[in-house]
Amino acid sequence: MFPRGAKTAAEGARPGSGELPESAPGDGAAWLPPPARNADDLAESLPQDTIAADLARTFADSVLSVVEAGLAEFIDLPYPVAHGITLRAFPGHTVGHLIAEITSGGQHAIVSGDVLHHPLQFADLSLAQSGDADPAAAAESRRKLCEMAVARDALVLPAHFPAGRISRAGRGFRFIPAT
Repeated sequence: MFPRGAKTAAEGARPGSGELPESAPGDGAAWLPPPARNADDLAESLPQDTIAADLARTFADSVLSVVEAGLAEFIDLPYPVAHGITLRAFPGHTVGHLIAEITSGGQHAIVSGDVLHHPLQFADLSLAQSGDADPAAAAESRRKLCEMAVARDALVLPAHFPAGRISRAGRGFRFIPAT
């Protein structure tokens, strides 16, 4: 599943805006900045030893091939996967980055994916991970995730460190590992 959103890069979606690309099946190029027409064009236009070039190659290999094969389902967000499971847009690490919010019996969990990469980021949400496609949008997504987790007393399930909860700490947040 891939999110459908406001604008393509060609239509003026700005880095840092948090805008999601408008895409349709078979239209993987909508996720690429102009003048690239495909992920190979983009990768070739970038210095080869950069994270951006690596991301473009990963996109071509792992995303665009699925879209071009007609196997992608484009969804509007938030998207209810099943009762109690909702996908939400949290762009920044990638333009289409999603989290899954799970609710059952009055309890909440958030599968945060790549929104956070290290517990140090709770002390300074602007700390970017080198692979963030849009560091400003990623920082805003980290802030939104922390606010949501605190408001719901949610168990946070990150991809890169153990599960835990988030609490306020002064003007920021702190992570409390699950025991």
